[in-house]
Amino acid sequence: MAAKGFRFTHCRRGHEFTPENTYTQPNGQRTCRICSGKSARKKKTHCKRGHPRTPENLTVGRSCKLCMIERNTSHKEEDRPYHNAYSRQWLATHPLTAEQKKRQAKRGAKWAKNNPVRCRLAEHKHRTSVTGNGGYFTPEEWFTLCFAVGFKCLCCGEKKPLEADHVIPVSKGGTSWLWNIQPLCRNCNARKGIKSTDYRYTEETQQCKQNILSELRATAHTRMGLENPLSRELRCSVMAAGA
Repeated sequence: MAAKGFRFTHCRRGHEFTPENTYTQPNGQRTCRICSGKSARKKKTHCKRGHPRTPENLTVGRSCKLCMIERNTSHKEEDRPYHNAYSRQWLATHPLTAEQKKRQAKRGAKWAKNNPVRCRLAEHKHRTSVTGNGGYFTPEEWFTLCFAVGFKCLCCGEKKPLEADHVIPVSKGGTSWLWNIQPLCRNCNARKGIKSTDYRYTEETQQCKQNILSELRATAHTRMGLENPLSRELRCSVMAAGA
């Protein structure tokens, strides 16, 4: 008995069943290599969005990791108000027990101990969001600002653990944008209190002045210039201080 399909000399699309273009399956049926794409398949180097298809950027199913991250991030931002409202409603109808509150406080204390910088920055962001002043800065921006001043307190000039101090206090309408932040040690920060003293532009800090202003310009042209809700006059006053 003849094998299946051996009476045909061409496939359905007109390709000839030559030895180079023929793949014989275990059951004896022939398959056109051109139609199945087993011979002239082009290897894709980038995904549909232009991301490189490198081994580090591909999942087990050969999906683009960067595309997945972009989709998940966009969905999170779009669905954030809905999830926040649902969480508040669920917590109102399902109050936590004493044991759950204890476990939650234990996890929060452990995270704060392992991430002290992020914890402090989250507190600054929460304070200004409650008062309606707005603003925030990332740990990378805070490290860049401390690096610009040599990891020294701008008030006493000593190398001590630094804290983010608001030049214009939050109680007086100050924001948590980076241009309103100056690194001070704990003692100098407590001594300053609610005063609007700017130690970045005094005679003792002239060496750090240009470094700080360069960092402020970089952030003002990227994130702060788009999201800062305060008036242009305050932003221009900071930019003009180094002119």
